[in-house]
Amino acid sequence: MLALAEDKVFRVLADKDALFNADDGVNVTATNLVLGQAMAYQGNYGISIHPESFVYFRNNIYFSDAKRGSIIQLTPANGQMFPISSKGMSNFFRDRLGALQTTTATDNDGNVFNTAKILGLYDGHKKNYIVSIQGYNQSDASIGSESIPNETSNITLSYSLNSQGWTSRYSFIPETGISMNNKFFTFKNGKAYLHHSNTANRNNFYGVAGNSEVQIIFNDNPSFVSDWLSLNYEGTAGWLASEIIGEQDSTYSITNVRLLDSEDSNFNGWFLKEGKYHGSIVGTQPVYIIQPGSSIGSDGFYPLIQDGSNTQDISGTKGFFLKARFKNTSTSVCELAAVGSEYYISQT
Repeated sequence: MLALAEDKVFRVLADKDALFNADDGVNVTATNLVLGQAMAYQGNYGISIHPESFVYFRNNIYFSDAKRGSIIQLTPANGQMFPISSKGMSNFFRDRLGALQTTTATDNDGNVFNTAKILGLYDGHKKNYIVSIQGYNQSDASIGSESIPNETSNITLSYSLNSQGWTSRYSFIPETGISMNNKFFTFKNGKAYLHHSNTANRNNFYGVAGNSEVQIIFNDNPSFVSDWLSLNYEGTAGWLASEIIGEQDSTYSITNVRLLDSEDSNFNGWFLKEGKYHGSIVGTQPVYIIQPGSSIGSDGFYPLIQDGSNTQDISGTKGFFLKARFKNTSTSVCELAAVGSEYYISQT
């Protein structure tokens, strides 16, 4: 038997036959209704006060330890316990699990319960562990500048055992969920919803339309400032480059970074060539003019001032790395197979 305490996880021998004197006399009785020695798994982790995060599948057990800011995978077969939150997401989970609020509510029977919860689910269709952290303070000082777009006090993510990593953030916030016959259902406002349906609209959860978004980070030469000139992708038409950020733009006064309009507006700034969608990155920079009425300075040049009424386009954007956010609002299948960028190391 597995026993999860707030600060430790134990395995307890159970269903073992035992002999004892039933009446302190000579009569001997055999029974298997006995719990044996409790043996702790190695690792200083427990389930804290969130048993709702527990999920068992594929001979693995998953649960959260909010006290230690971790999501744990336990494999009883070999006794290994490992924090899967450390796979590129250590700070993310540490900060948000630490920001869980301790507000309480009372149900119709008068029972007091904590409204913040860490819900664990098993998606039998995708074979993923899903964790939904609900009721944390997204403005908590511990999160700081690591906030993510459109973050609220609730967030849902999935972990793939096959990929050995966190593969997606979802926009749905379930009340609970269950997998049956390789189908995944969640519940919201007392209604059951089937996920991964081929007949329902894409980008739609619980009757609310949303977006699919992917953020790509390019950093082939992270020690050099690069001029990022273009983006390209392989996939279905309909993807928007909704955000393009070269993190040195402010240093070089480049603003309004975007894709150059293409010849076909239906491609949303892309043009199609040899099966790929291509788009040129452009930005806006200030125009400088000679200061009216000025004279040549000691350096042999006229002083310049910024022309506040004019700007000019500049090819590309600058940065040690480039962030590009792709978005689509399609209600049908929309694929994104590969994304690339053309750049050269900046000479300025």
